[in-house]
Amino acid sequence: MKTSENGVQLRPASLEEAGLFYSELDVEQDKALGTVGHIRMDFGHNGKEFWHTWWPHNEDQLNTQEFKDELQTIVDTLRTDGPLKDLTAMRSFCAQNGGAITKDGCSFGYVVETDRYRYCLRCTSSPGDYQGYLYCYDKQQQELAHQVKLVGRVTYADGTKQEFRFLYKGIIINHNKNRANLH
Repeated sequence: MKTSENGVQLRPASLEEAGLFYSELDVEQDKALGTVGHIRMDFGHNGKEFWHTWWPHNEDQLNTQEFKDELQTIVDTLRTDGPLKDLTAMRSFCAQNGGAITKDGCSFGYVVETDRYRYCLRCTSSPGDYQGYLYCYDKQQQELAHQVKLVGRVTYADGTKQEFRFLYKGIIINHNKNRANLH
């Protein structure tokens, strides 16, 4: 794991995390992942430029000023002392740090975790392609999406208690102290 002077830590991704480095086409899944958006990047014709485009996800609802400030710090750090400096630096970084997320070894993934956000950088150091994608996730939104929400409680005359919970996509689960029934 590489740590910059300002504390940004960049670690190689595991193969299990590979899906976080690509756009999720299912809107509900994208929402559950807390995807703020992604940046598409390339280093231009000479490998030393830095061109980028922001692609919002979830109707740009998670793109807060707090996020923008932190994202700017992350990108500035990776451009100063990391794989986003230029194409040569990216190639060198990938060769030295591993993190292959494709079987052909052409794409590499690195993760930066902060208290609130997860940044997943995909590096593909081939000229002519987009060399980088940085996917940004709100970890707090992920936690909220995975919580089971209590919507009601009932206590019957015999003392049996039952809870009704709402899950993802409107599935209700009834719980009592002995069993759970899916309805």
